[in-house]
Amino acid sequence: MNLTLEEITRVNRVQTEIYKNVVEACKKLDIKCFMVHGSLLGTVRNQGFVPFDDDIDIAIPREQYEKFINEAPALLDSRYFVQSAETDEGYPLEFAKVRDSQTTYIVDSLSHVTMNHGIYIDVFPIENASDSKWQRLKIALLSTRILSVYKDKKPTGFSARLKRFVAWLYCPSLKKAILKRSQALRKNKKSDKVTVYGGKGKERSIPWEWFGQGEMMQFEGIEAWAPKMYKEYLTHIYGDYESRTLVEGKMTEDGRVIMNASIIDTEKPYTYYLEQEER
Repeated sequence: MNLTLEEITRVNRVQTEIYKNVVEACKKLDIKCFMVHGSLLGTVRNQGFVPFDDDIDIAIPREQYEKFINEAPALLDSRYFVQSAETDEGYPLEFAKVRDSQTTYIVDSLSHVTMNHGIYIDVFPIENASDSKWQRLKIALLSTRILSVYKDKKPTGFSARLKRFVAWLYCPSLKKAILKRSQALRKNKKSDKVTVYGGKGKERSIPWEWFGQGEMMQFEGIEAWAPKMYKEYLTHIYGDYESRTLVEGKMTEDGRVIMNASIIDTEKPYTYYLEQEER
């Protein structure tokens, strides 16, 4: 599905409302959520969305992340759903999302999964980086097992199929694999290196001091915490972040952005489309 800037802006408005509610809940819970990825780039450079950015990414240190998953639902507007492996058993990702249940964002590769498919913002846990080879191997095996749920993640080649088979032997149950991975991530020992789990590859084993106590900025008129050393963080992730866009390789010739979703609707709930498929 390809969207124009105007269409993405409508999606951004929904995401901004989700983020506003999340920030208010985090204040009540004394939780600090950091802007990361393209959202941090937009916060620093645009005080809002980078043009054509299609999501909001925040990250919370693990202990506070758990508090958010458990306590934020009672503080959010009823239309918002905190989605994680524990709250939505079909959900296969290692980080959480907060979804607007009265909208639709059905990703192609997960369209067959029974779960909440509303427009969302991503909530990543900031984990202690593990120095245990067995711990890393266990999480890798569980992640490989979970990949089987995705339509577009089928293994090609002998080694990939063998790895998938070994992962299946290690944990035949997909539901158990999702929960085991979530539980395993909580057990990493305290470290001066952290990983934004579920984020970009370059966010593995980065200095905790880059986040620190953070620096208050603005995102679409809403308070937003940036990592204390945001310049180092952004340079590590994007290189020359001052001139970086987020649409490299994703823009069509007619000025639309290639999305990873088959259905996006800011006005109808995802349940409407699921019911249409059942008929």
